[in-house]
Amino acid sequence: PENVEYTLNSTIIIPTGVPNASITLVALDDQLDETNEQVIIDIGLVTNGIEANLPTGGERKTVTIIDNDLTPTVTLTVGKTNIDEGTLNPTVATTTTSVTAVLSKVSGIDVTITLGKSGTPKENIDYTLNSVIFIPAGTVSGFVTLASKDDLFDEEHEKVVIDIISTTNAIEETVQQRVVTILDDDPEPTVTLSVGATTIPESGGSTTVTATLSAVSNFEIIASLLPTGTTRSSDFTLPTSIFIQAGSLSGTVTLAAVH
Repeated sequence: PENVEYTLNSTIIIPTGVPNASITLVALDDQLDETNEQVIIDIGLVTNGIEANLPTGGERKTVTIIDNDLTPTVTLTVGKTNIDEGTLNPTVATTTTSVTAVLSKVSGIDVTITLGKSGTPKENIDYTLNSVIFIPAGTVSGFVTLASKDDLFDEEHEKVVIDIISTTNAIEETVQQRVVTILDDDPEPTVTLSVGATTIPESGGSTTVTATLSAVSNFEIIASLLPTGTTRSSDFTLPTSIFIQAGSLSGTVTLAAVH
C-alpha cells in the first residue's frame, strides 16, 4: 500500500517549454519478510495533453520493490509434557496439550510448519494430532492440539515424539524435537484359573489348565503354577507357568496323568 510500502506524488507537472519532468518513488523499509512487491503506475488524467498509446491500453509502468528482510526462524514448544490417557479421574485428568510453532519475528506472508510424529503410541489409536501448523501473515505463532485417546489396556506410559519435517516461508531454528508422554491410567488385570475336566483317568488322562485375564493387557503375563495335594509329582506332568501373550486374554497348558 502507498505510504506503507512506498511514497509517490500523484501529479507530474511539466512546465511550459520543457519536454519532460519527473517525480520520485521512494520505498519504505519495514521488518517483515515478504514477497517482492510491484507498484503499477498508470496515467489517470492529462491536462493540456493526450496520453500516448491509448488504443493499446495507454501508458503503464511497473516498479518492483525487492524485499530485503531475513526469513524468520521457527521454534517448537509444547504446553504440557505429560498428559493423561483418559478421564479415569475427570476432576484432575488432563488429556490434551498444545503444540506451538513460534516465529523469531512477525512475517508478512503466511507460514506453514509440517510436523513429523513418531514414538511408541500409534496415531489415531492412542492420540490425534494435526500434521500442519498454520501461522497467518502478521502473526508470530500458531498451534495445534495433541489429544490422547483412552483405551482399556494396561500398558507402559507412551511417548509421542514431535519433529519439524518441513517449513514454508520460515527456517527451522536448529533441530526442533519435543516429547509428550501419555500416562497410562488402566489398572493391572486380575487373573483367574480354570480347568477343563476336574476328573481324569490315571492312564492317559489329561485336562487343560487355563489362566484368564479380566482385561486384555499390552504386557506379556506369566502366571506361575504351584501344584499341591495328595498326588506325587511323578503322578502327573504340568508346566510350571502359563504364558499369556500381550494382546491376548488367556493362556492354556495341559495337565497329564502319568500311569
